Amino acid sequence: MGFVGAGGLGQQMDLSLRMFAGGEVASMLLTFLLLVLLADQLSRLLRSNGNMPAARAVLEHALPLAEEGGGQVLAHQLWYELARVALESGMRDDAQAAFHRALDRVEWLRQPLQLDFFRSSFLADKMSIYQDLAHLHANAGELEAALYYI
Repeated sequence: MGFVGAGGLGQQMDLSLRMFAGGEVASMLLTFLLLVLLADQLSRLLRSNGNMPAARAVLEHALPLAEEGGGQVLAHQLWYELARVALESGMRDDAQAAFHRALDRVEWLRQPLQLDFFRSSFLADKMSIYQDLAHLHANAGELEAALYYI
């Protein structure tokens, strides 16, 4: 399996990496980054206009690109946004699953950080995932699960 799906852009990136074509790799990574960030912003715009199905579709199309080629930071952002869309659409189970996927990416990114200071500062802008999960569980009467995320 390639970086994206079963080949395509990921296969080209792998080939460029093997040939030490740093410029090509940088261009592809920048393209991944821009496409995912564009999808994130478009989804936020659609969500703010109340078009939840379109916002969800944009995110679901961008997620494979972020997961395979764009890295865990981008994937965390898209999963979090997808969770917000699901929550605002009244789809609690989907929101919970997406929050957990975002949280998994945050924890994966945080794991190699050695000092607690770096871990704390890393999490500073990612606390909303923990807060939203705690709120989601508390509203469902799942207090023990809610306390886990506090």
